[in-house]
Amino acid sequence: MHHAYDKVMVEMEELKAKRNETCSLSHEDANLESVNELQSPPRVRTRGRPKNRLGSKLDKQIANASKKKKTKDLNELKVMFFKLVVIILIFLLIFLLICEFIISS
Repeated sequence: MHHAYDKVMVEMEELKAKRNETCSLSHEDANLESVNELQSPPRVRTRGRPKNRLGSKLDKQIANASKKKKTKDLNELKVMFFKLVVIILIFLLIFLLICEFIISS
């Protein structure tokens, strides 16, 4: 078992050296970082506040972006509705003026 561990450690150091373009293959150079690379990542706690969950930052960014988009779309809709109401009021005023002109003539 120790032999297999040493063999894996040497392979990890070789891969690390290739990645960093340095050569450090001895067993004595194996440090805590190399041991941590062999181990699985720690468990991610999914309960509790959203900031504790994995990927919550991305979820929050997506939610905020969609809120901004909805707010922007809603504001544009309000502006368009206001313009439509103003146009209708102008046409109504013109229509009333024309009717009054026709009646008075």
